[in-house]
Amino acid sequence: MTNCSASEWSQAGYAKQALRDKRIEHKQYIAEHGEDMPEINRWKWTS
Repeated sequence: MTNCSASEWSQAGYAKQALRDKRIEHKQYIAEHGEDMPEINRWKWTS
């Protein structure tokens, strides 16, 4: 266990939940539209 404050653990929990929610949203979008969300389709590697 690291030396994180309660506030940092709380923020980490919110971030983790936000990622879970986005994955669910993405999966639902694919089921409805048959392709990745626009924010995924338009993403490009930068150098």
